[in-house]
Amino acid sequence: VIATGLDGQFTYDVSVYLPVNNVKLIATSGSGWIEMTATLTVSSSTLSMPNSTPAVSPAITMPFGSAASQLSAALTGSGTTLKWYNASAGDVASFTAPTPNTATAGVTTYWVSQADASGCESARVAIQVTVPAPENVAHVSDEQCGTTLPSATSYVYANLVKNAQAYRFKVTDTFTNEIQTKDYVLRNLMLSSMSFFKYDQQYKIEVAVKRANVWSDFGLPCYVNTPSASTRVIDGQCGGTIARKSDYVYVNQVQYAKGYRFLVTNWSSGFSQVIDSPLRCFSFNSVQNFTMDTMYSIQAAVKNTDGNYLPFGPECTVFVGVSNQVLKTAAQEISQVEVSDVLGVSAYPNPFTGDFRLDIKPASQSTIVVAIYDMIGRLVERREYAVTDLAAVTGGSSLVSSGIYNLIVSQDGQTKTIRMIKR
Repeated sequence: VIATGLDGQFTYDVSVYLPVNNVKLIATSGSGWIEMTATLTVSSSTLSMPNSTPAVSPAITMPFGSAASQLSAALTGSGTTLKWYNASAGDVASFTAPTPNTATAGVTTYWVSQADASGCESARVAIQVTVPAPENVAHVSDEQCGTTLPSATSYVYANLVKNAQAYRFKVTDTFTNEIQTKDYVLRNLMLSSMSFFKYDQQYKIEVAVKRANVWSDFGLPCYVNTPSASTRVIDGQCGGTIARKSDYVYVNQVQYAKGYRFLVTNWSSGFSQVIDSPLRCFSFNSVQNFTMDTMYSIQAAVKNTDGNYLPFGPECTVFVGVSNQVLKTAAQEISQVEVSDVLGVSAYPNPFTGDFRLDIKPASQSTIVVAIYDMIGRLVERREYAVTDLAAVTGGSSLVSSGIYNLIVSQDGQTKTIRMIKR
C-alpha cells in the first residue's frame, strides 16, 4: 500500500488489514524504492454493532384484497435508520418500507434492521404477513387468469365460496369497454354466451357472490383471452380433384362464424381472387378467368362475430379437371422427383416458363423416348434420344399454353412420369 502526505506526516488507513502485527516502511528516492527507518503511530477507534433491534409487530394479518399499507417498525437505542430486506441474510437493503400484496392469499416474511449514526447495523428481525384465503370473496380461478381459453366453448370458473347461493360475472370487452353482467347458480361462465363474444379478444372478468340473499362486492379482476379461429379445405377435398366447375369446395365449419373468405389462386397464371360467402363453401363458377385442368390453391379466413376477418388458415391445393386422381399437396407435386433403381429421371425448373432441363440415368443402351401430354391426354411433344445424347436434353419449348402437363420418359418398358407446370 502507498501512503501519502506532506512535511514528514504520512497517513494510511490500515483498518481493512486488522489485526496488524508488523509494518515495514519503504521510502522512494529518485531511482527507486529504499527501506528506511521511521516512527509509526497507530491510532484506532472502537466500533460496535448496536445491541438493540427495531421494535416490530412480528405477525400481521391483512384481509384478502384489502388496501394494504406500508409496514412499520420503531427505532430503539442508538438506531437512526431502518433498513428493509426480503431475506434473512444477503439481499440489498431498501430504506422504504414495503407494502404487502393482498391480491394473493399466503404468508410472506419481511426483515428489518436498524443502523446507528456510524453505519453499524443491528441484526434483522422478521415480520410475518398473512393474507388468509377469502371465504366470501369470489374471483376467477388463478389457473385461468392471464391465459387463452382452449376453445370458444370452454368455461371460465370462479373459486368455490362457502354457502354461495349464486355467482355474478361482470365481463368487460377491453377493446370497446362494453360491459355485460350475467348471474348463474353455478360458478362457471362460457364467454361465447355473451352477446359481444369475439374470437381473439381479451376480456376482463370480475365475480361477485350471493350469500344470505346479499350480493358481495366484485372481487379482483382477471384477464382472459379467447382463442383465434382458422379453417381450411376439408380433408376429402384438400389435395384432391374437383371434376366440374360447378362443384362446391367446402372448408371446416367454425362455430359462431359470421361468414368465410376464400383466397383462390390459379397456379398456371398466378391470378388470385378473394371470394366472400356467408356459407362455408364456394364453387369455381364464382372464379374469374377460370381455366379447366388447372391446379388452384385455396386459403380460407373466418369472419369474426364483429364482422372483421381473422387471418387466413393453411393453404390447400385442388386440381380442377377431368382427372379423378387424388393429387398430393402442391409442395409435394412441385418438388417431386421420380427416381428408380433402373431408370432415373429428374426435370427442372418446375414450374418453368420457356423450357426445362432433363437429367436421365439410363437403364441400358436402348433408345429413350421423351413424350409430353396435356391433361386430357393429347400428345403435344415427342422426341427420341440415344444414350450418347443425354448430356443436354431439354423439353417444353413447343408448349404454347400455360398449364399442367405429364412428362413421360420410357426405355425398355420402364416408364417414369413427372407432372410439369408451365407458367
